[in-house]
Amino acid sequence: HHPVELYREWVGDSGMQDNFSTWVRRRKGIAPGTLRRTVSHQNPLEALEEEAEPPPKEEVVNAPLIGAGVRLVYESVLASAAAGRFALTCGGDHSIAAGSICALHKVYPDLGVIWIDAHADANTPRTSPSAHYHGMPAAHLLGWFDNGIDGFEWFEPGCLSENRLAYIGLRDIDAEEGRMLRASNVHVFTMREVDKHGIAKVMEMALSAIDPNGFRPLHLSLDIDAVDPHFAPGTGTAARGGLSYREIHYIAEEMAETRRLVGMDLVEINPGLDEAPQRSSMHGDDPNLKPCSPTVQLGVEVALSALGKRIM
Repeated sequence: HHPVELYREWVGDSGMQDNFSTWVRRRKGIAPGTLRRTVSHQNPLEALEEEAEPPPKEEVVNAPLIGAGVRLVYESVLASAAAGRFALTCGGDHSIAAGSICALHKVYPDLGVIWIDAHADANTPRTSPSAHYHGMPAAHLLGWFDNGIDGFEWFEPGCLSENRLAYIGLRDIDAEEGRMLRASNVHVFTMREVDKHGIAKVMEMALSAIDPNGFRPLHLSLDIDAVDPHFAPGTGTAARGGLSYREIHYIAEEMAETRRLVGMDLVEINPGLDEAPQRSSMHGDDPNLKPCSPTVQLGVEVALSALGKRIM
């Protein structure tokens, strides 16, 4: 099977109810625990069937499979954006941003990106402690990889200029990531800046940094782990001291206010790690939302705010 065909079969067979790797193991009859790192030069299905040696740091785990999956995101977003439609992509991890942002840049070459996250996702294959791609998509978009990786032949490294990316909410950054970010022209607003200036001023500074003249199309790439776990417990990468319920809504509302938001990623919501649904709603809750776990509800609410829903 070609990786793209395998992804489509997974969608059709499981409806994405099962984790992709779990589904492949079951379909191929592979016992849990036998799937290890897949170095980027291997055939992805052969690698799933045999235990691989840990790769050197310059290689990426399961690169051909991830590249094929992210390409599907790229193609879908490209089709939507080319037709003038808003593109909302929901993950999954932040790897999908490589596909969505690369596609939007093709349609909107002067795109600016606001990246909301507890983590920078700006490691390279050389610096990553784990060699997992979900910690690398921003670096890939910025062109920081030394070489290409298998599965991403379609990708345009460096399509996003450093000065058109602004982070908000960072608070868990690898040492080498921090050094690379400080040496770059990327605009970084950690939780310290949010504490110091307040979210309204930080949003004003971030938008002014990536779009000083107020005319560029904008993309919001939002990892739910940017929000404090008190409000968003349902994520696998929770970090203390994050954004509040109103701060994350304010960010989404401000992006909508620009009237130039052309796309949004919403990633890292994991219902399997979430708390039980609230038994009763609160005044002001959207009456159209059925009872769901708190992080799922927050994700839907924030997406609605980005799409223009207001308090009044």
